Amino acid sequence: SELAAYQFAGVLPGNDCMPPKLYVGNLAASTTQASLKSLFASFGEVASARVAVDRETGDPKGCGFVRMTTDQASDDAIVGLN
Repeated sequence: SELAAYQFAGVLPGNDCMPPKLYVGNLAASTTQASLKSLFASFGEVASARVAVDRETGDPKGCGFVRMTTDQASDDAIVGLN
């Protein structure tokens, strides 16, 4: 699977209105925003999912960011996928 080797490298702080943004590393080059969002959707509603790309080449950097809609969904995703 394209997401088989992902790992969490950290959690970026959220604020009073939004849960923290999750950093996801070791993504395959074939990972899309849709597949990243789909993976995390099994743990709750995904507010945003983004695969980081190089600004000049457009090539994926092998990492991404996901923000869930609740702290509980974020915690569940960390436990379930780590």
